[in-house]
Amino acid sequence: MNASHRPTPSKAHRERIQHALDQAASELRQERDIALASLETARVLHRIQAQRQRLGKRLSARAQQRNVQPALSAMGVAESLFLNARDRVYRHPIAIGLALGAVLALGPRRLRRFTVWAAPLAWRGWRMAERAKQFAQRSRR
Repeated sequence: MNASHRPTPSKAHRERIQHALDQAASELRQERDIALASLETARVLHRIQAQRQRLGKRLSARAQQRNVQPALSAMGVAESLFLNARDRVYRHPIAIGLALGAVLALGPRRLRRFTVWAAPLAWRGWRMAERAKQFAQRSRR
């Protein structure tokens, strides 16, 4: 018999080989899916951990800011203009709403005239109030 001549496998033998190959491919796909899922899970967990760290830093910064603000106000250091305006809006929402309504009703020309007239008075009153506050703080010491 010639060495290059191989017997042809039977149909049943070919089906068993095909079934074994399909089963091996299926197992490989399952293992690949598990590996990809675990990789995706690791990425998600890493992202969650990073987000928790960011939130923790943000919360500690807010807590530190809350602790610093009363100390600054006790020392007489003025807060930012934005924080003052925000606090005033929260304390007096109706008055702020009425003021905004008046601004809209007056129009730009009248509002500018009124501002030119009232701004120096308000500025002078604010400076007097600041001086009085500083004087009161100095007299406590």
